[in-house]
Amino acid sequence: MSTEYAASVVGRLLAVRSPLAVYVRLPRSYVIMQQINLGLYALLGELFATADWHRISEEIWPFVQAPPSTPIGMAEAAWRVEHPSIE
Repeated sequence: MSTEYAASVVGRLLAVRSPLAVYVRLPRSYVIMQQINLGLYALLGELFATADWHRISEEIWPFVQAPPSTPIGMAEAAWRVEHPSIE
């Protein structure tokens, strides 16, 4: 992830100059989530992060439950098999 890509994502998420922006009413929780997302994109862009973040997110989202995709995800899955009573 480059700073340019992060900036383009932020630009799309904050399209306040869009003619439709004045008609959008967002719930407070959505605004807070967007702030978290924007901060995350800024951080990953500054770090030039290269992992497959979509695949990692699917691994940790409980409603997707994708299989582990990274060494740390595989280690966690093995640990969870050894410690089934710990959540």
